Amino acid sequence: MDTKKQAPSNLSSAEPIRGTTAVIGSVIKTLKKTNTQYTPDKQSKLISKLLSQGDKEEIVEAALLKYCQAEELKPYQAELIKMQKHLERTGKKVIVLFDGRDASGKGGTIRRVTRYMKEDKGVKRR
Repeated sequence: MDTKKQAPSNLSSAEPIRGTTAVIGSVIKTLKKTNTQYTPDKQSKLISKLLSQGDKEEIVEAALLKYCQAEELKPYQAELIKMQKHLERTGKKVIVLFDGRDASGKGGTIRRVTRYMKEDKGVKRR
């Protein structure tokens, strides 16, 4: 049973847009060739002038998608914090099982989840 939430219909075709960082990077390289130091404010205005309208729309869409995805995670992050506080308060332990195909991101997720955890002296990690 798939419990993944469906994106709203107006965002259903939205997926991370690839290449927006490369576009910005190429514009910054163009600015650096002038050997002029710009303040961040001035640099962002120049970059905006050099970008095409299509590039600007892609960048804004990618930024909005990233923002919406981060907002969607906030309630789950709050629940994880509540669970962590409960476990610390009660001294109980928990086992978390990660299941998925190869290269599905299990390892990276486990590293991010365990990054700030205290290691139990009685348990050896592989």
